[in-house]
Amino acid sequence: RTRKRDLLVWHFIGILPFLFVIALLTAFAGRLGDTVLRWGVLLCYAGHMCGIGVNMGVWTDWIAHLFPVRVRGRVIGVTWFFAALAGMGAAILAGRLLTLHPGTAIYALLYLAAGTIATVSILVFTLISDHAVRDQTPETRLRVRDMARHAFDSLRSVNFRAFILGRIIATAGFCIVPFITLYYLSPAGGGIAKGSVVAFAAAMSVGLAVGHLAAGVIGDHHGHRAGLLIAVAMQIVTLVILLSSRGPASCIAAYFACGCVMGMAAIAHSNILFETCPHESRVTHITAGNIIIGSAIAVMPLLAGKLAQMTSVRVLFVVSLALSVAAFVWFLVFVREPRTYLQGT
Repeated sequence: RTRKRDLLVWHFIGILPFLFVIALLTAFAGRLGDTVLRWGVLLCYAGHMCGIGVNMGVWTDWIAHLFPVRVRGRVIGVTWFFAALAGMGAAILAGRLLTLHPGTAIYALLYLAAGTIATVSILVFTLISDHAVRDQTPETRLRVRDMARHAFDSLRSVNFRAFILGRIIATAGFCIVPFITLYYLSPAGGGIAKGSVVAFAAAMSVGLAVGHLAAGVIGDHHGHRAGLLIAVAMQIVTLVILLSSRGPASCIAAYFACGCVMGMAAIAHSNILFETCPHESRVTHITAGNIIIGSAIAVMPLLAGKLAQMTSVRVLFVVSLALSVAAFVWFLVFVREPRTYLQGT
C-alpha cells in the first residue's frame, strides 16, 4: 500500500544524487585531474544504473498494475512518445551548447539540468492517485526464499526461457550505440564535427518516440511479440545503414533507426515480461528476467570495445549484423505470443 511512496523515496536516495555529483565533478574537473574525473564519473554512472536496477522491477510492476492489459501498451507508448520528443529538444540544445562551449565546464551545467529535470519529473508522480490499491488486500512481504521459488517457477516456462535467450542475442547484436558516434566522427563515417553529431543524434529521440508509439499500438492489437520482431528487423536496418553509407544524411538515418529499435524493444520487452508471468508474484518474474538478461549482457559492451580495438568498428558492425539476424530468426521460430501461449492455444 505504500509502494508508490517507497518508489519515489528511493529515487531521491539511490538514483538522482549521482547526477548532481557528476555535475560537481565536471565543474571542478581542472582541479581533480583526468584520472580522478574519469573514475569519479564512471563510478557515479555505475551507482546511478545500480539504483535504477534496484528500482526497476517494482517500478515496472507498479506501472503494469495501474493499467489493464488491453490498453497498457498504448498508454505506455503514448507517454514515452512525448518523453522522447522532449529528449529530442534536449539533444539539439546539448549539441548546440557543446559546439559553443568546448571543454568540460559545459557538462557540469548539463548534468545539473539533468538532475533538476529528473527531480521535477519524479515529483509529478506524487499526483497519481492509485485507485486500484484500495481494492487490494495487503500483500505479505516477500522473503528471499519466496522470491527464489517464484523465480524458478518462471524459468520452468519454455517460452520465457526462449524470450530471455532471444533478448540476450538481440542485445549482443546491438551493443554498438556508442560506436555510432565514433564511426561518424572518424574519416570512414565522413569526419562530422562533434557538435553536429550530437545534434544529429536528436534523430534518435524522434525514432524513439515513433518506436514507442508504434510498439504500443501494434502490441495491444497484435501482441507484443510482433513489436519485438519489428524492433529486431529495425536493428538489422540500422546496421545495414552503418555498413553501407557515410556522411550527415547517413548519420541522421542511423540514429533514427537506432531510436526506433530502442523504442519498440522497450515497450515490447516490458509488456512481454508482464504477460509471461505464470504465477502471482509478477515483481519477482520481472526481476528474474532482468537479472538474467542484465548479467549476461553486462560484459558485452566491453567485448564490443575490445573487438573494435583489435580489428575495426566495421568488423564490429558486421558481427553485430550476424547476431541481429540470428536473434530475428530465434524470435520468429522459438518465441510464442504470451497471450496465446499461456492460454494453451
